[in-house]
Amino acid sequence: MNPGTSGEVSFLGFVIGALAFANFAVYMFREGIVLTTGMTDILHYSRATTLAYLTIAFCQFVNVMSRRHDLKSLFNRNFFDNRILLWSILGSIVMVCIGIYAPYISDFLHFSGPRPVDWLYVLGAAAIYLSIYEAVKLRKRRRGDVVSVSTVT
Repeated sequence: MNPGTSGEVSFLGFVIGALAFANFAVYMFREGIVLTTGMTDILHYSRATTLAYLTIAFCQFVNVMSRRHDLKSLFNRNFFDNRILLWSILGSIVMVCIGIYAPYISDFLHFSGPRPVDWLYVLGAAAIYLSIYEAVKLRKRRRGDVVSVSTVT
């Protein structure tokens, strides 16, 4: 991994963390919850941490799809070429949903099922992440970076 790539990975990791924190904070703000040391509203805290987790997971799904090509956009002609990868991501989404909605599993993980509006925030964060990643790729294309060999097609 060259220094540019490690900087890119660090930057994009920071973006995912910031989006997860933002979804946590925005949820708490929307619900009028102020975090203190003696917080008593465990349902809201549980739902906020679930949203942070979902934000990280869905941003990583976008990340996996975007990393298929170093410079090409995610929206190129061969989006559906790697069916194994697509099925893997779909299976992962199902497993994540089982983790947050299955009664005993979600209780064990202290997750609380998000409401439909909460899903909009998660998907919005993934869209923001995708936009930032596409901007990084566009910048690299305009700079004329050398195309690296992609091992995942």
